[in-house]
Amino acid sequence: MENISDNFSLKLFIRDTIKFYFDGLKLVKNGLQYYWKYSLLLLVMVGVLSYYKLSKIETYYTAKTSYTFNFLHKKVFGDLLYDIELLCSNKEYQTLSTVLDIPLPAAQSILTFQAKNIVNSPLHEDFTERKVPFYIWVTIKHKESLPVIQKAITNYLVTSPFSIKSVQKKHQDLKKRLALVNNEIQFLDSIKVQLLDTVKLTLSQENMEKIAPLLDLHHTKVNLKTTLEEQLIQKEVVSLLKPFQAIKHARAGLLTKAALKYSIIYLFLSLSLTTVFYWYKQTSHEF
Repeated sequence: MENISDNFSLKLFIRDTIKFYFDGLKLVKNGLQYYWKYSLLLLVMVGVLSYYKLSKIETYYTAKTSYTFNFLHKKVFGDLLYDIELLCSNKEYQTLSTVLDIPLPAAQSILTFQAKNIVNSPLHEDFTERKVPFYIWVTIKHKESLPVIQKAITNYLVTSPFSIKSVQKKHQDLKKRLALVNNEIQFLDSIKVQLLDTVKLTLSQENMEKIAPLLDLHHTKVNLKTTLEEQLIQKEVVSLLKPFQAIKHARAGLLTKAALKYSIIYLFLSLSLTTVFYWYKQTSHEF
């Protein structure tokens, strides 16, 4: 069997590769020389489009805030916030102003609005049970609107009819559980006193081991009581962890990036168009 390496010439390969690129560059050069008018026309078209697009670029701000939820499932808040996202994406600013109870200019300053979970997925699609913070991302025109928007979002979440009813029901359940736990603690206390009086136990290691299960159960109930009391202190369904902090995206920097993007687009289209036209002509077609 003939060795494949015998049929391969590195020198020939390099020569053919260089020739290929030179032929390609020559084709591009000739295309520009013969069809520069098309390139100029394309420049005018891209220039007009770029001017229109660049004239609409303004300085904007991005910001993120985080909340933790005390009651309910996080998808409930995801659904509530998704309604706000839809209003923003559809530019229903008058309705948004009414729903969030904020001035119309503040509503109009919101360009984008997204509620996400800890892994950056849409919050309204999160069905997991993990009690972790959720986040709200906004893009706004005026950073002065952020405090107003922050307060409005918090109020929107905690004052919804469903949230209020849920908190009331949760507190009723917590009070019932707390009353039951208090009764259990009193019962355990009475057993502990009776046991000490009956057996005349001293605080020796042997005697402590005898009542250790009772003490452990008592300790567990006391901890549960503390947890229930802490939950009863919470009056709202969510708590703010970190407020919005604006990050500025200046117009000058945005203009530079956009201009570079349109320049690359023009260069690609111009070279492609003139090269294809010239190649088409060279294949004996009239053009």
